[in-house]
Amino acid sequence: MDANPQTFDDDFCVVFANTGREHEATLDFGHEVEMRWGVKIVWLEYCRENDAHSQKVVSYETAARRNAPGPFDAWLSITKTLPNVRARGCSSDLKTRIIKRWLKSIGVETYEDYVGIRSDEAHRKLEILAQMPKYITGKFPLCDDGTTKETVNNWWDAHDFRLNIPNHQGNCDMCFLKAKWKRLSIAQREPQHAQWWADWERKMRERGVTGRGAQWIDGQSYEGIIAASQHPEFDFSEQDVPCSCAVSGYRDADDEGHKTIKLMDAPLKTLELPQDATGAFHAAHCSLPVYYEDAAVTIYHADSREVIPELPLQKFSLMATDPPYGMAFGGFRGVEQNVRADGARQGIRLVRSVVFEAMPHMKEDAHFYVFCHWESWPDFYDALTAYINVKSSLIWWKNRGGMGDTEMEYARDYEVILYGATGRRPLAGKRDGAVISGISPEGNIKTRCHPTQKPEGLMGYLIEKSCPPGEWVLDPFMGSGSTLVAAKQRGRRAVGIELNEAYCESAAKRCASEMAMCEAENDGTERPPGTSGAEGEARPNE
Repeated sequence: MDANPQTFDDDFCVVFANTGREHEATLDFGHEVEMRWGVKIVWLEYCRENDAHSQKVVSYETAARRNAPGPFDAWLSITKTLPNVRARGCSSDLKTRIIKRWLKSIGVETYEDYVGIRSDEAHRKLEILAQMPKYITGKFPLCDDGTTKETVNNWWDAHDFRLNIPNHQGNCDMCFLKAKWKRLSIAQREPQHAQWWADWERKMRERGVTGRGAQWIDGQSYEGIIAASQHPEFDFSEQDVPCSCAVSGYRDADDEGHKTIKLMDAPLKTLELPQDATGAFHAAHCSLPVYYEDAAVTIYHADSREVIPELPLQKFSLMATDPPYGMAFGGFRGVEQNVRADGARQGIRLVRSVVFEAMPHMKEDAHFYVFCHWESWPDFYDALTAYINVKSSLIWWKNRGGMGDTEMEYARDYEVILYGATGRRPLAGKRDGAVISGISPEGNIKTRCHPTQKPEGLMGYLIEKSCPPGEWVLDPFMGSGSTLVAAKQRGRRAVGIELNEAYCESAAKRCASEMAMCEAENDGTERPPGTSGAEGEARPNE
């Protein structure tokens, strides 16, 4: 406030998102700032409205406290797994996304992301910047001007109030990102609050959740932490897991009808998406702009992690997708066609977070097909088993070789498809073998719409096995739209999401062409030769 007085005008406010697990001292501190300095604070909390994620404005007096069920409980009651280090849905859904939605509700579309990282923790700045999409500008004023922890403490020592929480406790009491010794110490002093975390692990087990989805931390139960806190052995060398929740949830695109308010000196330019006429699915379920829609498919040009939470719950019978493989694909023989987020670590992290977001929107008996590479499939398997029961792997035999060392390697003539489910709905038809043959890749890499484009016949076979007619397919990494075209051809409906606008355009053209052909057939016109879209028929080996 002292350094930036020009910022504190009528449009300025502080937004605080309360999960109900914040330390009471945090709420007291915010109220002190309101009263002493006259800072306007908007207190927000997560809630459910019409079976969808929403938010509400509360106050210091009405904000949820740890001694009663609150927003965190409401959110966990509809999730299928507990958040964890790999998938921090609590940070995104309970904090950053509700702030984003509230900003949109008052007409604010452009803003910069100011993060309170100090100069003595500059490594966190690099991690956050690495995760930020290109259309968000990260600002780190404390880090950039050399502010250290000592500087901050000295500044607060000059005032007669401050945030009175011991350093080892932090804000969210038993957060799974804290070092184990810190959680042991808190459990020893506040066992009643530690019990909340153990209770939710028990509730997830009672729902039938197993494995990683039933624990906040892999291999560590909070009941075990509480028991160990009676006679703790502290390992002070263990460090916290860095928290990057400042980024999650602020990936969004422009939406028609919202005015832009200048919040900082250089407001961020928002993405411009095509504003096509929207159909019944989009209008009924999602507040984000639609790129293309017809009677059978809907396409969003956006980050899947932003679109999926807006989709209806328990909607999709099948997820069939070809995500970034984590292999840093970068073109072939001079063809520059980079796949966004296809670096090894980034690709696996992206898939894990997207599947986590999608789980509440899949039906109880949903099926899943996820393509992966022979080098990265173990990481994909680990990412998926936290949420679904991976039943088997399929092999798509391409019947021709691929890239690689032609002298020292066997031909790369296959891809791995992990198949899983969340219930016991059987596959359609007879029991097929796990090797799918008779379907060659689409064209070559210079003629495809997408460098890793899958044949419509292959996607159609998977859809027929796992999605009943008339039901919905979700493809969160749509690419050029093979899944959507195959679904439409076979009487299913589909939602596709893609971050690259060029691929959205290709997918929209393919879907529109297929729609025109379907309408022509309904009028008695024959489909032109070679335009059925399904290249070959799947012949699984028995």
